[in-house]
Amino acid sequence: MESSSNSVTTGANTTERMDKQSKTKTSVYLPENLFWKFKEEVVRRRLASDTAAMEVAIRQWVEQDAGHERQAAEETRGRNKRLREMLDQILNSGDDEAVAAVRQSIQAVFKELKTRDQNIHLQASARRGEKR
Repeated sequence: MESSSNSVTTGANTTERMDKQSKTKTSVYLPENLFWKFKEEVVRRRLASDTAAMEVAIRQWVEQDAGHERQAAEETRGRNKRLREMLDQILNSGDDEAVAAVRQSIQAVFKELKTRDQNIHLQASARRGEKR
């Protein structure tokens, strides 16, 4: 058996209207074993075409990634909420020493992060050959 890659062409020209949405034509070159698995899946799922199968697969992939991102953001918000509540209690406590310690810590961390961010920006600029 010849080892070649197979192409699945999806979509339609962007000037055409299909399913009330503008479509963009794209070609995807797949390894032969993946191509045949794809074809089997199109038949198994009784999808109308390769195009329909690609749309379903890509939509599921994108929506799954978006779901993971939302979940991670919600978890972060939950953790941060508790920290903000603690910080708010300290700042509103009236304890000048505690407030000063928190302010000093925040300023030190912020300064370090700002310095790191500037260094990363400078390194990226240097890689691109930009001058400051």
